[in-house]
Amino acid sequence: MTTEFNMGALADIATLPPTNPVAQQKGATALTPEKSVNLTFGVVASINSIDLTVDYYNIEVEDRIAFTSRFNLTPEDIQALLNAGVADATSFSSVRFFSNQQTLRSSGIDVVASIPIELMDGTTTVTVAANIGEVELESFNPEFTSENRRKQIEDGQPGSKLTATLNHDQGQWSAMLRLRYFGEHYDSPTNDGSVSYYPDPAFIFDTEVRYQIDENFTITGGLQNLSDVYPSDNPAGEVAGLIYAEQSPYGFNGGYYYARVTWRR
Repeated sequence: MTTEFNMGALADIATLPPTNPVAQQKGATALTPEKSVNLTFGVVASINSIDLTVDYYNIEVEDRIAFTSRFNLTPEDIQALLNAGVADATSFSSVRFFSNQQTLRSSGIDVVASIPIELMDGTTTVTVAANIGEVELESFNPEFTSENRRKQIEDGQPGSKLTATLNHDQGQWSAMLRLRYFGEHYDSPTNDGSVSYYPDPAFIFDTEVRYQIDENFTITGGLQNLSDVYPSDNPAGEVAGLIYAEQSPYGFNGGYYYARVTWRR
């Protein structure tokens, strides 16, 4: 059981096993094993001083085990839960359960390039990693998976991501500078999808500096999300109880600053 805001009011959502009478009344059946087919291939190359890897993946999952959309409870449903021994059923507003009614395909390309460069008489490497991916629900039961839930599954994570990292080592000093990019993704703060939006893409900068005092001690200081980026405001935040998107690939807390001392024997 989880408690969430539903249009400004707290609501209890029950997750039921498929064997529960109410779940079966909504169409639940016994779960069966998932079946999957996985195709991957890649290329590794060294061009001059650049190390390059390119990987393609294509994964299909049949009879995928996943949550259904939420079903609002009627007084008869609540009474059936009480009869089944669920003492606090009167507090539930909706239920969901696991089912095997989806076929999902996830495909994409990962590219990683590592490039050494000359900088300040030290050892410097620039690494660039990019991903372009797609998730598609090839088949599903529309009574169990709403259009809003379909969009959450297919577009709930950014379809494109990029990370560029510079690492520099010089004597006892080392430093890291990183740029992360996240494309847009779908978010809906309401169960029925009546309010939905795509938070803006984001660039996130991180940096870290390390100093190795001796073979045992290292001092580290860093900044994550240097420019203090937050996700786009939730257009239904006042009624949904969420200031930002329900999910964010880079968190909700803005900049993070840290220092640590490491000791190794």
